[in-house]
Amino acid sequence: MKSVLEEEHINIAVITEHWLGELLPDQLNFQNFYVGAHFSRKKRYRGAFILVHKKHLIKNLPQIHKKSVEGVIEISGIIDEKSEKVILAVYRPPQGSSEIFIYNEDMPRRSD
Repeated sequence: MKSVLEEEHINIAVITEHWLGELLPDQLNFQNFYVGAHFSRKKRYRGAFILVHKKHLIKNLPQIHKKSVEGVIEISGIIDEKSEKVILAVYRPPQGSSEIFIYNEDMPRRSD
């Protein structure tokens, strides 16, 4: 993955099914990239993250992350402060509720 990011001049990449756990930012060592936002499951390894080239100034969107329900809808997001573009990493685990995933109504919220 590192060579693709660097050789193809990628600015932002959304990675799903990372299987790295909650310590994800500490586990990645890409010279020109950092983890802008991530969702990592507490009970099992899996999740999604947004990898950002260091030339971009972004802000994590914790209000997006708080809408995640582990095993149903797993979301993280960033906003590029210069362009004001929002980028989301969204994952729907296959065993999760399609109804909750699509309509996002009456769903339980994360406690953290």
